[in-house]
Amino acid sequence: MIPLLVACEKDANWQQQVVEHQQTITTTRHSASLSVTLDEASAAIVQSIEVAYDLKADFSTAKTVAMTANKGIWQALLTGLEENRTYFVRYSLSPDYLPQWETETFMTVNPLVPSVRTSAATEISATTAVLHGEASIYDNYEITERGFYYSLLRDNDFERKQVKCGNGEGEFSATIEALRAAATYYFVAYAVNKNSIAYGDTLQFNTLNPYE
Repeated sequence: MIPLLVACEKDANWQQQVVEHQQTITTTRHSASLSVTLDEASAAIVQSIEVAYDLKADFSTAKTVAMTANKGIWQALLTGLEENRTYFVRYSLSPDYLPQWETETFMTVNPLVPSVRTSAATEISATTAVLHGEASIYDNYEITERGFYYSLLRDNDFERKQVKCGNGEGEFSATIEALRAAATYYFVAYAVNKNSIAYGDTLQFNTLNPYE
């Protein structure tokens, strides 16, 4: 969950409140499905969420869509997108004293490479974890290899380790071992076809501290 400190100046009993959200973006070649989950306290504060999206970082040609809510989960479907392009997304919350969240980005699917999703790690201990991913094919290009890269450093390709999980599309997982206790690890799912390699989002997990 992402904490955002909010100065509620319009609240007669001014206090700092925390609006927390967890975002998921699922893309295809020409659309993107956005889902924002609020915790119970945040859901009681937020009255509406509007999404602006654009190919330009300055949002000079942005389109907007209102999200719909159901039991604390806000959703929106962005359609008519261009394939294999990076889009910028900005959320506006109501009441208007709530600040905007940081600008997010997503990329629509490139039909020549696999579509890859990285899922949250599970069964985390001090020295092991199970990684999860999913790969889909487009235009009948077979996935010849899939797996994960993981590292203690988010953006260091030289020190990351690789674990392979066979081939083909669908869900896959791998258990990684000999991890450092009480440490933060970054990981990403990948899939390969004859054209190129594709990656999911980079996620992270914390190994347990055996002395706590």
